[in-house]
Amino acid sequence: MQSSTSSSTVQEVIQRVAEVAQFVGGERFNDVQEGEIHQLVLSDSEDLSPEEIETLLEQPQEEETSPSETELAVATLTAQTVSKICSFIQEATEIAFAYDSVMTRSLQFQQGCEQLTFVYEELHRDLVHRMTQAKVTNFFQPLPKP
Repeated sequence: MQSSTSSSTVQEVIQRVAEVAQFVGGERFNDVQEGEIHQLVLSDSEDLSPEEIETLLEQPQEEETSPSETELAVATLTAQTVSKICSFIQEATEIAFAYDSVMTRSLQFQQGCEQLTFVYEELHRDLVHRMTQAKVTNFFQPLPKP
């Protein structure tokens, strides 16, 4: 009796996996068949107890970060974030002046930081300009009333 219960549980799990794969969609997920999943399940020779299965299901899944997500995160710099970067670098130069007793080294550090932050300062100006740029529809005049 236990084997029929476990086979029905396996069949339910296989159906659920197929549903999730189709829900996820995309290449090779839309066309997943229950037979393929069943074959993969049967190809694993290790039998797991229900307790082991429950333990595996309760474990938190690790999220994988794809390169496209990383690129997307880098591509979404906001004016506020760029401003923070520039202020951190400015703060670092102030700390260097406050604690470094050699003025020429502090000045060299400051000049190097200014050269490095130039790109981010330009980006910040561009982002602020985009935020404050007037929409083209603001220049449209209302139609005269007939």
